[in-house]
Amino acid sequence: MSPTEDEIKERKEEFRAALKERLTPNLRLIFAVFDFIMVGTILVDLVFMMGYIGDTYLQLLVALNLVAVVVGYVSYATKRRLSRQVSKELFGEQRDVPVESGDERASEVTEDNSEMPD
Repeated sequence: MSPTEDEIKERKEEFRAALKERLTPNLRLIFAVFDFIMVGTILVDLVFMMGYIGDTYLQLLVALNLVAVVVGYVSYATKRRLSRQVSKELFGEQRDVPVESGDERASEVTEDNSEMPD
């Protein structure tokens, strides 16, 4: 017996509300800083590719990109762990929690860091 579309929407809303409740102001700030670092790194990379930054700053650029990779992984892992904790609290050990397509997992948080699908 598969759940209806209304049941799925209801469970997603319940999940999002519980997740929003779980996010503390400090955690939201951390995620915002992480997002800022990632966007800043991308912008610096684009400026480098356009030729405005010379090869003399290449080592600094590599270091910045490595930091961005670490920050991105920590952010992703934290969001995923939080999502799983909330999912277990709400739905127990069952894995029939409504999940959106796998491609959307990379952008788990919106601008206000309130939505993170499992």
